[in-house]
Amino acid sequence: MSTLTEDGTLLVGVERDGKFHKKFTLRVATMKDVENALEDAGPDASNARVARHKWGYH
Repeated sequence: MSTLTEDGTLLVGVERDGKFHKKFTLRVATMKDVENALEDAGPDASNARVARHKWGYH
């Protein structure tokens, strides 16, 4: 399966550790990315969280 990505360069950049970073690559999120984000957020993070058990994934 191929991954959809978009490369680009910011006009100003984002500062991190004293250096400005301008180049970036974006990719389409996968279901695994979504699941990881929900798990990292914890059960009380949002009333709109997805209940994985309803999908049959335990």
